[in-house]
Order: sequence, then C-alpha cells, then structure tokens
Amino acid sequence: MDLIHVPGKRNRKVPILMTPDVRSAMKVLSDTRTVCGVPHENKYFFATDSSCGHFHSWLVLNRVAVSAQCENPHLITSTRLRKYVATLAQVHGIYVTVCPLSVTHRMFSVLYDSNSCAL
Repeated sequence: MDLIHVPGKRNRKVPILMTPDVRSAMKVLSDTRTVCGVPHENKYFFATDSSCGHFHSWLVLNRVAVSAQCENPHLITSTRLRKYVATLAQVHGIYVTVCPLSVTHRMFSVLYDSNSCAL
C-alpha cells in the first residue's frame, strides 16, 4: 500500500492509505482527464471542465442522498460515512479473526455459515 497526504482543515496533512487497485483506478482517471474535457491547468483530482473547478463533496453526497429518497438526507455527511466505514472495517477485522475458530456464541451460531465464513 502507498501512503499519501492530502491537505485537510487548516491546511493540515491528512494521511490516506492507497491500495494497488485504488492506485491503478486513480491512474486511469488521471490519464483520461483530457478526454473528458478537463484542462491541464486544473489541479484538482475530481475536477470539472473549468480551469479551476472541482466537485464539492458535500453537495455530491447531498444530491445522491436526496435522489435515493433518504428520510433525512441532511444526515448523510462525509464524517458520518467515514466513521461508518471505520466501524465496518473494525467489525470485519474482528470477524476475520473469529472466523476460523469454533463459534459458540448464540448470535454467531445463528448467523455463522461455516462453509463460506460469512455472516
């Protein structure tokens, strides 16, 4: 994995871990910018077709939440999604550790599929 830093709040560095598949996908996006009409002067990765335009993440998330007809689209934020993904990653990590062991806890014994190691 690669570690890159992007500017965050107050121009502080925010670390991001990139897997090889994400790196290759980002390379494809970068290589096809001009095909999509993004000028070379535009420094943003998620750029628009203007010389200095970029996508605003909150606006994109909000539009997706509204079009998905969420009950409370204003509650879908990047911070909440980040925390949700972190929680899922922790649960997955715990599950991967527990999977090979014999599972006797009632909740896991109901949900556990020993053939596929899937809940």
